Amino acid sequence: MPELHHKIDNYLVRLYGNDTKGRLTRIDDKEILLYAGGKLVGHASFAKEGNKTGDSHVYQGVIYFRAPSSQYAQVIDLLRNENPVYIGWYPKADSTEEGDGDAYFATSGEPPDEEVCYPK
Repeated sequence: MPELHHKIDNYLVRLYGNDTKGRLTRIDDKEILLYAGGKLVGHASFAKEGNKTGDSHVYQGVIYFRAPSSQYAQVIDLLRNENPVYIGWYPKADSTEEGDGDAYFATSGEPPDEEVCYPK
């Protein structure tokens, strides 16, 4: 599979409350659905503290980004404050693992002299 990336046009955030009843327990407590041209192109989910994250992967062209809850603030900050933002998939050539690769978020190149305002 070649490298894949999508420019994010908009996103939807879901924050889940605790559910202790029943047999099914939610592993992730935060998710972000990512859209380009009105089409779902990415799904970022963040595992509750103490839960193991699943592997990132691509399925039917949608990039599934899996990360611990501690990375949620960084991702939502990118989406809120940078433009453009991309979700991408970089395949790895690991013959022992089918579909191996890395999901990532990226911005376009920014100049190193971007003005920073410091409080006085």
